Amino acid sequence: MHTVLDPILTYAIVTVFDVGSEANPWLAGYLTHSGWAFAIIHLPLYGFVAAVLCAYTYLFSIASEREATRLYHLSVLAWGLILLWGLIVVGNNLIVFVTGL
Repeated sequence: MHTVLDPILTYAIVTVFDVGSEANPWLAGYLTHSGWAFAIIHLPLYGFVAAVLCAYTYLFSIASEREATRLYHLSVLAWGLILLWGLIVVGNNLIVFVTGL
């Protein structure tokens, strides 16, 4: 969720509405170049997420029933924490946007 919404909201909030700023200095440099540069710099993240999903799929296909159950619980925990982090990041972006208007 936040791998897509965070860059979109950050770009819109910082460049379109001129509210707030990018806190990460490395990403801020790409944000000042163009929207395309900012989008392209996120491609490795999307590749990593795709690789993790492929790895989980492969591990599920070769796992015994007990291993698959453990892998399922691990994946639910991991994805739940990632989703929670995404809600926090996107929620913070929206708070910055609303209070900055």
